[in-house]
Amino acid sequence: MEKAVIGFNAGRVWRYLKDRGEADINKMCLDLGQSFDNISLAVGWLARENKVIIRRKDGALLISINNVEFAFG
Repeated sequence: MEKAVIGFNAGRVWRYLKDRGEADINKMCLDLGQSFDNISLAVGWLARENKVIIRRKDGALLISINNVEFAFG
């Protein structure tokens, strides 16, 4: 998959989470009409940028926006 496509999907995932809050990755795949692999790559992109939090709960993989902001000074 091309880097541009992963970045595009990362934007779609970001907007999805911003609108809906924490979401199960499988539901996100269905709602966005993308494969698990495509959404996982997009979530990985966002995680590498420290934009999302990934956690497990009762066997589900939950993704949410990381609202932590750092400030110095």
